[in-house]
Amino acid sequence: MRFATDKSNQLILRRKKEKIAIKGSFSVDSKNRLIYLVNQDAGWRRKRGIGKKIVFEGIWRLNQDHDLILSASQPDSELALRGKIISASANTLVFAVESGEEQRALRLLQLKGIWQANSANQIVFQVEKRFSPDNLVFNASWQVNQNQQVVYTYRKKAQAVVFQGFWQIDSRNHLAYVLSGSSNSRFDFKVALESPSIYPKAGQIRYRIGIGLGQQRKERIISLFGAWKFSRNLGLSFEMEYAKGILRSLEFGAQADLTDRDKIILGLISKNGNQLGISLTYSRKFLENNQAEAFARLKRMQKESGLDFGIRIPF
Repeated sequence: MRFATDKSNQLILRRKKEKIAIKGSFSVDSKNRLIYLVNQDAGWRRKRGIGKKIVFEGIWRLNQDHDLILSASQPDSELALRGKIISASANTLVFAVESGEEQRALRLLQLKGIWQANSANQIVFQVEKRFSPDNLVFNASWQVNQNQQVVYTYRKKAQAVVFQGFWQIDSRNHLAYVLSGSSNSRFDFKVALESPSIYPKAGQIRYRIGIGLGQQRKERIISLFGAWKFSRNLGLSFEMEYAKGILRSLEFGAQADLTDRDKIILGLISKNGNQLGISLTYSRKFLENNQAEAFARLKRMQKESGLDFGIRIPF
């Protein structure tokens, strides 16, 4: 006895030379198992040795067309669910399927797990399992939209999945995107600074990133836009605006070089003390005109410390 699905997402029983269509609908339970609720009368089910509910356990994956596939171990079957991804929130993936030939019924399949990025900077959903997770790899390229959110677009009628979250910069060659409402779903991307020297007036940080494997690998520039500001204790923040006017700030410490008569160079430091390889260059004229208080405090610190460089500005 083996099972499969047809193009209308209806379960098919294959037994010897027999091929039987089973009316019913799919769902996913709390253990991420695929469930098929059979909509046939008791006599029909008894004749074919089928229960009211069929439970499939196995390995989840996505195929090239972004259909949801379950390779079931008991019974030995491969089930392809044709549909579309409609939601990707903190720790869930919601997949919509239509089933039935005469009366089409929409079903939402919700898988639980963790969103991550793999070594090729591809988006991965790890399906929560008892022993080891299944990896759904999103093999198309992703982008950053005008609201500074990660967006994944795939070929099936140009379907787009928007990930709600915010950016973090914690180390030199990594850029993190943390999903809203989750403590463990985040994309840690491997990146390289496009330009280590930044001028605050431009209001952006640019990274170069490669996404994908082999010939499918694509390189692009990620630009984060915001406004540079000094905090009260002379730390730095980069205030970014996301969707619906939501403001969040990246917070940094800095080392200051005040030796140049016309420029002040600040080397950015992460919250955990890592040097980020980013230097922010201010002209004295810019500070005097726009952030006079910060300039006066920097000047006072230089005079009091008697040092010309390497002044560490705490958070």
